[in-house]
Amino acid sequence: MAAQLPDLPAVTRLSPRVIRVLGGNPSKYTLQGTNTYLIGTGRKRLLIDTGHGIPAWIDSIKTVLTDEKAEVSKVILTHWHPDHVGGVADLKALQPHVEVLKHRPGEGWDGKATGFGDDAEIQVEGATLKATYTPGHAIDHMVFRLAEEDALFTGDNVLGHGTAVFEDLAAYMASLKTMSTLFDGRAYPGHGEVITEGKSKVLEYIEHRKQREVEALEVLGRRREDDKQDWASMELVKVIYAQYPEHLHQPAEGSLLHVLRKLEGEGKVRKAGSRWELVEGGKLYRKRSAEAMLLEFRDDMVTLLVGPYETRMAVHASHLRNSSEFSKLALQKWWQEGEERTIRLPEERPDDFRYYLHYLYKQGIATEPLQSPAGFDIAERYAFLSDLYLLGERMQDRDFKIAIIDCMIETNQLRNECNDTECPHIDAVTTVYEGTPASSPMRRLLVDMYVRQGDATWFASEDMRGGHPDFMADLVAALYRVARERSCAEEEFLKCGNYHEYTDDFLGPL
Repeated sequence: MAAQLPDLPAVTRLSPRVIRVLGGNPSKYTLQGTNTYLIGTGRKRLLIDTGHGIPAWIDSIKTVLTDEKAEVSKVILTHWHPDHVGGVADLKALQPHVEVLKHRPGEGWDGKATGFGDDAEIQVEGATLKATYTPGHAIDHMVFRLAEEDALFTGDNVLGHGTAVFEDLAAYMASLKTMSTLFDGRAYPGHGEVITEGKSKVLEYIEHRKQREVEALEVLGRRREDDKQDWASMELVKVIYAQYPEHLHQPAEGSLLHVLRKLEGEGKVRKAGSRWELVEGGKLYRKRSAEAMLLEFRDDMVTLLVGPYETRMAVHASHLRNSSEFSKLALQKWWQEGEERTIRLPEERPDDFRYYLHYLYKQGIATEPLQSPAGFDIAERYAFLSDLYLLGERMQDRDFKIAIIDCMIETNQLRNECNDTECPHIDAVTTVYEGTPASSPMRRLLVDMYVRQGDATWFASEDMRGGHPDFMADLVAALYRVARERSCAEEEFLKCGNYHEYTDDFLGPL
C-alpha cells in the first residue's frame, strides 16, 4: 500500500513571496494535487502552473488574489502535462490580459503561449525567476530558481513525496545533475510538500536511480536457473522487486525498461530479441558518481560526539542526510542539532561508529580487522555484525542494514576449523531480537539460518535455553511450516534479496 500522505491546505503561504494553491486534483499519481505557486510581493504576481482545470482551484485563486489585492500578470508553465496546463482557460477567463509563458509553446499542448528559453529571467516586484531547461520527465520541462530565496521550483522532476516518473532516463539523470548545481535552499515541487533540504533531495534522487542501474547490472551478471545469462525484463523485475507485491511488478517493469535502455545507450547491456544481456567486459560501479561525490565534498561538515565521553568525529552533512533518516531529521534547521551542526550520540560505541563512517564514504563494510592468522573467528564476526545492524537500526539507515545482512549471509558460507558452517551464537540472536521490531528482516534471516542448519533437537541444548522467547517462537513456527510443507530447498534460503528492506511508497520503488 502507498504510504499515507500528509494533508495539505488548499492555500498556504510558504514564504513572504510564495503562496501555494493546490489544484484540487488529488490522486495516486498527483499526490495531494498539483501545486501551483503565486509569486511576488507587489500588485502584479507570477503564477507557476495552473492545475488540471478543477473549479475548486480557480475559486481558490480568486480568493487569494482578492485577499492579496493582486493580479496575475504572467503564468509560467513548467511543462505540457494536463495537470499543469488544464487551468489556463479558467485563468484567462478570470484575467483576460494574463500572459502565458511556456518553453517550446507547440510541444504537447496546443494552447497559445509565448516561448522562452534556457536562462530566461522573469521578474515581478519581490521575485526574480531564472529558467533552466531540464528534460526527462517531459520534453519541454523547465525549473526555476528563485534568486531571493536561493530556492528552486522543481516542477515534476523532484516531488515532495516518493520519486518521479520520466520518459527519458538519460536526459532525466542529466537534468537532476544540473538541478543539484542551481541552488542550496528549499525546493518547491510540482506535487507534495515543500522540501527543506532541496539539494540533498536532488542528490538522493540521483543515488536512487543509480542504485536501480547497479541492481539491473548485478542481476544481468548472474546465470538463470537454466544456466543461461539472457533475461526477459519481467524476469529481472521478479528478482529486483522480489519483496514487492506482484500487482506492482507491471509498473516496475516499465521503470526498469527505462533503466535498461539507458544502460544500452551507454554500451553496458544489449538487447537480443526480447531479452537483455550484459555486454562482455562491462564493469559494475557501486560507488557514487564523481559529480555527486564532488558536490557532497563541497558540503559543510557536521561534528559527531559519540559515546559517553563524547569522542569527536566529523562527516560531510550530505553523507549523513543521504543515508540516515535519523540524521536527516536531526539536521533540520529547527532542531538544536541542525543549528549547531553537532549531533550527540551518547549511547553509541565509538569503535562501532567508525565502521559506520567507513561505510558512508566507501560504500562497503570493512571486515579485515576480524581476520587473524588462524582465519576468521566466525562467532565473533556474527556478534560484531549484529551490533552494527542495531547501529543501522538506530540511525535508520536502510542501505547500511542491507549491507550488514549481505555480510551475515557471506559469513554463513564460511567454514570453521572443523570444516563446518556455523549459525550465529544464541547471544548474538538475542542481541538482535532485543533491538529490532517484529517485522525486521534480520530476524527472518536468523530464523532461516537456524532452520537451514539445525533441527528440533537443538531445543534441548544448553545454549538454546537462554534464547529470546520471540526467537524461540519464530523458530518453532518456521520448523513446523517446513515440516508441514515437506520442503526445505536450500536454494530458497539465504538469498540476499529476500532480506532487503524497501519503502512501501507506491512511487518510491519504481
